[in-house]
Amino acid sequence: MRFNIGIFIIATLFLLTGCYTLNQVGAPTDEAIEITNSEKAVPISHFVRDVTVNHFIFGLVSPGDAEVEKLISQEIKKYGGTRAVNVRMKYQSTFLNGLIGIITFSIYHPYSLTIEGDVVK
Repeated sequence: MRFNIGIFIIATLFLLTGCYTLNQVGAPTDEAIEITNSEKAVPISHFVRDVTVNHFIFGLVSPGDAEVEKLISQEIKKYGGTRAVNVRMKYQSTFLNGLIGIITFSIYHPYSLTIEGDVVK
């Protein structure tokens, strides 16, 4: 009987941790960032950055901004470009993120944010 209750509790926790929204507010940067496909620009480098975004209390509280524009700006400066094009963002919960959420009963639940794009001159 206890085994069935345990499975029920775990299944309920899985169902409760499935709804999150990423709200991204952009801050001004010195470089241009384009989230479009630009075929005229010749990329000098491709970048991929992984960031952990923290959520607390079933995702109701997010302590800070992911600062996507700052990360992209750092990549532009690192490669000596003038702007970033073909920028893509992927926001997901990995297996490890989900496991941490289950262990903490979704009091803390990290998510993975992957930012990639091309730096051009």
